[in-house]
Amino acid sequence: MSSIGDDAPATSHGTVLVLFGIVEIAAGVLYLAKAVIYALLSVPGVASLPARYGGLEVPLLETAVSLPPASFFLAIGFGSILARRWARALALAFSALWLAAGTLGTVFLAFCLPRIFAALKPLSEPAARSVSLSPEIRAYACIALVGVVLPGASVLFYASRATKAECERRDPDERWTDRVPLAALATAMLLAVGALLALDLGFSPSRQILFFGHPLGAGARAAAAAVAAVEIAAAWGVCRMDRRAWAAAAAVMALRGAADAAIALRIARTGLGAIAAAAGPVRPESRAAIERLEPLHPLGMVAAFVTALAIAAFAFVGWNALRFGRARARAAADSP
Repeated sequence: MSSIGDDAPATSHGTVLVLFGIVEIAAGVLYLAKAVIYALLSVPGVASLPARYGGLEVPLLETAVSLPPASFFLAIGFGSILARRWARALALAFSALWLAAGTLGTVFLAFCLPRIFAALKPLSEPAARSVSLSPEIRAYACIALVGVVLPGASVLFYASRATKAECERRDPDERWTDRVPLAALATAMLLAVGALLALDLGFSPSRQILFFGHPLGAGARAAAAAVAAVEIAAAWGVCRMDRRAWAAAAAVMALRGAADAAIALRIARTGLGAIAAAAGPVRPESRAAIERLEPLHPLGMVAAFVTALAIAAFAFVGWNALRFGRARARAAADSP
């Protein structure tokens, strides 16, 4: 089955490669700007952070966590403009993950947003009658655009045979991504994102207070660092199609999924009001909104979404681990 745009001339695909590259560079610049801002905030005397948030640990950590995605988006952005094979493969793998998560989130919000807007509507001023779209429709349209339309367009474009041919024409040398299946690239990205999240949670006192009510001890921080190290090593091994790395990826994904679901469930049981209070002083208008949202159990909805996302990620990694493992076993059996 051909993708949209397969029969378009190569020049048009070169132009669209540039356009997508500009968008990806813009995303990288935003992450880089975030890293620079937090780096400046970490300079003594520039800004004062609440002591209970760990002082200057938060901006320094945010700087470190923002640099890898900034480097990734800048790399695939310039690579797309130059029509590099590896950039097309990485952009396609990322877009596929983005589309999967965005579609799940869009479907989830389709059930949640009407109830949330209905609960918050009494807080807003009565709006005059107009032919404009309601806030609910505008919000959902933006969510669908970001979660489904944009990644869907990216997947269709980067997966098309004409785009692949254009990149191969302008970048004739074989690249390492040519030897790695799309599913393996997507799995490696999942593991890399998981490693960043593990480090972020393990070494961010602000997030620990928000999620657990207190900073984590040395043992928990060491465990988070160990999980991040395993995920990075597994991502590297998955790209090399190592069977042991696939087994480690499936195991760590199961562990991460269970931990994420447990944390989300704990936060849901804590309640929206307590979580908001842990984050800092709550304004009267925010307190009124929380009181209206609390009966809807919004954090329970988030816990359900996180659990569904964790199950989907584990199913994806586990299925591919079995699939590639069986393929390797058949290849070994057929070899003389």
